[in-house]
Amino acid sequence: MNGSPPLHVYRRIATTFIAITIVLVFVIFYFTLTYAFVSIKPNPQEASYDYNITVTEDESKADLEKGVFAGTIINQEVQAERVFASTGQRSVVSEATGRVVISSTHSRAQPLVRTTRLLTSDNVLFRISESVVVPPGESVEVDVYQDDPEEPVSVKADDKFTIPGLNIDLQEIIYAEALSDFTGEVSTITFVTKGDLDAATDKLKEALTDELLVSLPADSEIILESEVVSMEFSNLAEDQADTFTASLTIKFTGAVADKDDLDAFKVRILETDLSDQVQLHEIKSTLYVVESVNLESDTLQVRAQVEGEAVIRKDADILNKDKMIGLNHQELITYLQNFKEVESADVRFFPFWVRSVPRFTDHIVIEIQQP
Repeated sequence: MNGSPPLHVYRRIATTFIAITIVLVFVIFYFTLTYAFVSIKPNPQEASYDYNITVTEDESKADLEKGVFAGTIINQEVQAERVFASTGQRSVVSEATGRVVISSTHSRAQPLVRTTRLLTSDNVLFRISESVVVPPGESVEVDVYQDDPEEPVSVKADDKFTIPGLNIDLQEIIYAEALSDFTGEVSTITFVTKGDLDAATDKLKEALTDELLVSLPADSEIILESEVVSMEFSNLAEDQADTFTASLTIKFTGAVADKDDLDAFKVRILETDLSDQVQLHEIKSTLYVVESVNLESDTLQVRAQVEGEAVIRKDADILNKDKMIGLNHQELITYLQNFKEVESADVRFFPFWVRSVPRFTDHIVIEIQQP
């Protein structure tokens, strides 16, 4: 009688089956659920292009592919006048004046000519305002004024003055004394500065520019240059004045064109100059220079320079997923940061025990951060 296989045989078969099943499940899990998430911080690349465009008032001549745009030509002179406040200030000392008595104990008359010097005890110089003759043994009164009005002075009644123009011996017997107190007053004056004149020019220019811009369509591209034709002021720099008048005449030259058309043209010419590794991210600035105006044909020739910023493309060759397969974390980081278009990179694997990039490219997820 044939017996059934031993129990351990069934057990071995079952164990083998379970092991194979677990291996298959792991393999399936590995190939279907493992991912590499690659995050790239791009290194923006400068992009610039110089080009020429034409703006014409004849819409039939517009050709966007060739850089000819329909628009309105600006060619006009405008004028403005305004009163501005002066900002310069400085302190001044008014001329000190007073009256003195000149006394003499000399035996002879002493003539003193106008502007004869009188000196205070603290060496402040005054001069007499008229010629006088001091009789022997007598005195005369005369008005005096300060020689240097910028020098602060304070003279009290009975203060004594010497007359330095006389012989040293005569100075003892012919002298002057103040009849009353007199001082030079300190005051503040306002004057026009060069900065005031420059600021007035800028403000008038800004006001005229704003006035022109307000009259133009807000959604249009405005190409505008200005030239000061004349600038006149009622006062010069350093003139003492609380206010001054400024008059400005300015000439505006330029054009108004469709903004969308011009923007599309900028994008197109910038993109044609970029490498296959990057794409245009944004236009940062555009500088227009008016080359010439032809009023007969109503056209404006403009030279332009557009500045933009480009970042790495998601489909760039350096981000080819086939080149990443099998690389570990550090190898992939080193590979990516070897390119100037990449500022930094980070890699995250899933599940956590995965140590290299999976072999299925659709399991490699690349994200490019915004600059």
